[in-house]
Amino acid sequence: MAVLKTSVTAITPRTLNPGASTTLDDCIPVDLTRATQLLFTFRGKFAEGATAGAKITLWPSYDGHTYDTAPWSNAEGEPFEWEIPAEPGRVVVRTSEPISPTPKYLKVKVENLDQEHAITECSVMVTVQTVG
Repeated sequence: MAVLKTSVTAITPRTLNPGASTTLDDCIPVDLTRATQLLFTFRGKFAEGATAGAKITLWPSYDGHTYDTAPWSNAEGEPFEWEIPAEPGRVVVRTSEPISPTPKYLKVKVENLDQEHAITECSVMVTVQTVG
């Protein structure tokens, strides 16, 4: 069987104002049919004075239209999320550890943890590995 990897821009580049977060409507649904692994790559430029980073959370769906009202959690009940440390004045690119997905669809949210500075050029790419 062939192993295929495809990348999807889940959140297109945008400015995330201080303390703001994206919504599920801002994210393109990621179809995980036959997915065996996935990675999330954050990209964003932190302001010169930034002191706090960003947080990514994952949201599951069974149909690609209705999403859970709480983030996707692992077997221990901990949400799949990770924080991206701020690097003031720099473009930061960070990729998650591989995740073995179980939902049929996922969306992501990005939260700007800095209450005083925006994150510009903020986007999320999802790389999905499938077997088929």
